[in-house]
Amino acid sequence: MKKKKGLWQKSPELLTCPHCEKRFKLKQVLIDHIQKCSAKKTESNTKGVTNKVIGNGFSYEWASKQKLDKKFEGVMSKLALEKDIEYLSKEINSLVARLNTDPNDSKAQNRLILVAKAKKSILKKQKKTKSNNKKKGKQNSNLKTDAMDYRVPGSWGAGKNR
Repeated sequence: MKKKKGLWQKSPELLTCPHCEKRFKLKQVLIDHIQKCSAKKTESNTKGVTNKVIGNGFSYEWASKQKLDKKFEGVMSKLALEKDIEYLSKEINSLVARLNTDPNDSKAQNRLILVAKAKKSILKKQKKTKSNNKKKGKQNSNLKTDAMDYRVPGSWGAGKNR
């Protein structure tokens, strides 16, 4: 019995990508994917880790889902007003890296939650202003009037009574 190229493999471990855990039916497709996936992984490591879960599960998503104490809401709103998204993203990256080395650092955890909430509120405000701008554009298009709708001075009732 000859083995044909590209047939299904029996073991699912052989068909799983070690980088992204995707499963494939064909061995050749898996080999091609691994080459692409490893190249993407090295590029993403140089860009930063804001949205990825690393180590103990500390990430932007984790922090934005946590509850913020009422006493820190003023600090969070002040951060959102004074800082921009790029600064907050860099801060999140450094806090995630610090928490990966020392996961029991409660101050860094609280700071990560605070900065993530500030970034989330900035993104929410930007999204809201974009949607408001779209609504204003729609309203202005509905208010277009015809030239016949304007009253000409001197016509009916304007000027001297006769």
